[in-house]
Amino acid sequence: MWSAEVAGRPIRPAAAEAEAILLPLEKGRAGDEAPTFVVSVVYLQDGQRIAWLDKGRDRLQLPAIDLPTARTGVLLYYPPHFRVEPQAGSFRAEADPGPFAEALRRPEAAAAADNKKQADRGAAGLQALVDKFRNETGGRSVVGSLPVHVAFPTFGPSMFMASELTAEATSPSFELAYKRAK
Repeated sequence: MWSAEVAGRPIRPAAAEAEAILLPLEKGRAGDEAPTFVVSVVYLQDGQRIAWLDKGRDRLQLPAIDLPTARTGVLLYYPPHFRVEPQAGSFRAEADPGPFAEALRRPEAAAAADNKKQADRGAAGLQALVDKFRNETGGRSVVGSLPVHVAFPTFGPSMFMASELTAEATSPSFELAYKRAK
């Protein structure tokens, strides 16, 4: 796991049984429609699995998610001396359109106003949290790493692929054909 973000904020994943990773998601109020948000997970998959001979095919399996997923996007980086073509399946190559849901593509002015309101509420809440921390812990520090956004080092060509409507507990996968460029 390289990094994880929910709704644009870095989060700290938790480890669970059977190599599972838990991510804290946004919650809605009871009776309200479920909130829409982007979950971004950057991880490295063992590249030794593909021998990268002169040409070949391989299927890449993504992690299973225990919730139904409206849209899955994959940005795949591959060695610059190869050509890679996605094969027919549930994923298709396309340009990355950004957030899929309209709620996530609000005009910048509305988003800025919301961010200002949240920042004002957050500042008051943050000061209360700092005061509570100092009073209850005597100023001790938190153990462990803090969640941060880590930029993935981009090297070589990449391809964006998208899939729609993945059922819960299903591991999405896609097949690639690759060939050494001449």
